[in-house]
Amino acid sequence: MNHGFLAIRPPWCAAAAVAAVVALILVGCAQPEAAERSPAAAEAVPAGATWGEVARAIGLPDDASRQSGVRAVVLMACSTDCPIGNSLAPEIVRLQQEFAPAGVQWFAIYPDELVNGEKVAKHQKAFSLSMPAYSDETLTVARLAGITTTPEVCVYAPGGTLVYQGRIDDSWAAIGTRRAAPTSRDLRDVLDALSRGTVPALRRTQPIGCVLPPPPRRAGA
Repeated sequence: MNHGFLAIRPPWCAAAAVAAVVALILVGCAQPEAAERSPAAAEAVPAGATWGEVARAIGLPDDASRQSGVRAVVLMACSTDCPIGNSLAPEIVRLQQEFAPAGVQWFAIYPDELVNGEKVAKHQKAFSLSMPAYSDETLTVARLAGITTTPEVCVYAPGGTLVYQGRIDDSWAAIGTRRAAPTSRDLRDVLDALSRGTVPALRRTQPIGCVLPPPPRRAGA
């Protein structure tokens, strides 16, 4: 069952939208829910949802992480108008080009009730992203995966166990404060370990970006 998520598989694009990234950074985070997030040191966390559970919520077969040759599965939460996420798109392109041949599979979700499949396709094309991408208009997948911010990544080891969740790197120290260069390349480090056959201990870092709205309160809460 697809649950209304729209699959978009755009082709590689030759040019990166650098001017658009710079303009968005100058404007600031466009989402009204955006809030400043301070980075926290990586810490051990309880086991989260497996890739199989997340895949079924999207409407995908749940065996991607168990296929022969697959070293890792990356789920990336994107936004079409978050300047921090858009500024990190070139790094995602580099990581995908480097690690996809090593057996890392990539998927993207867009947790936004106003973003449909057409907008997802345009965003992927504009920022040279090339991975199966899905609109998560009800935020069902994001909430199942424990995702609270865009950009945010979840990394699953072979078999589907969550091994990392959080920021791509620490390029952004806070909203409006970008380092000249990252000092911690968290996603790269995790993928490097997995591509060499090492399964790291589960850890989480605090992403910086546009904060998703909280789940609606239950009646009587």
